[in-house]
Amino acid sequence: MPINELMTTATCFQAASLVSYDKIILSFVFFSLSILSLLIMKRYNLSTKSKIILVYSHLLFLFFPIFILTTNTACGMFCMSCYNNMPALVAYALPATAAATALTGFFFLPALFTLNGKKRLRNKYVKKLLRKYGFTKDIYTIDDAKPIAFSFRGFKSAIFISIGMQEILNKKELESVILHEIAHLRQHSSMLKLSGLIFRLFSPFYLLSGFNHENKQEEREADRFAVKLQRTDQYIKSAKKRVSEFYKHIDI
Repeated sequence: MPINELMTTATCFQAASLVSYDKIILSFVFFSLSILSLLIMKRYNLSTKSKIILVYSHLLFLFFPIFILTTNTACGMFCMSCYNNMPALVAYALPATAAATALTGFFFLPALFTLNGKKRLRNKYVKKLLRKYGFTKDIYTIDDAKPIAFSFRGFKSAIFISIGMQEILNKKELESVILHEIAHLRQHSSMLKLSGLIFRLFSPFYLLSGFNHENKQEEREADRFAVKLQRTDQYIKSAKKRVSEFYKHIDI
């Protein structure tokens, strides 16, 4: 039956009808799919792209039952015909869940980072490189005394360098770190790190997944990218040494 026909007769909200067998069964199916995505993630050695797809699939499957119940409640409160009409509820809830998952990953969290960041870092050479590879012209500063650097690709590419990192590195070392992050943007591994953050924040099953956003091969490739453009490995090595010494000092 077409969706427009499913939504022609209004019904009104009844709390007793909020949870029914068909909703319970559908919720169980999607919950099972969310667990299956975790098992696949844990068992197989997957590519970066496959891991990202599984993370967002897991979140979609996990939160779809909540969207079903929320949509059903809204339909009942406004006397819409989609109340307790499973095909109509799925037609509403599934796209809404997918949109919410995508917007959170590619817009809201990246926007939160960029809004909180301050554009203090000015380096003409690095900004030229960013423009060359089609990424953001801005490098954001994080107000943190620890040496931290990360990047992500969402609605807008962005690189973040903490104040602590800027304080312990000289100009060329800082440049090498930024070039390292540019490489991550090019290889999409930064998107995996952001996906891991979202996964950790929104899924209660994060620890069961064995999810790991670190990839030694990608780290080596990012280092090689910095070395190639700077024509020496001196700066990336000295930058890593300074960061390592900082955290060793904290541990002591």
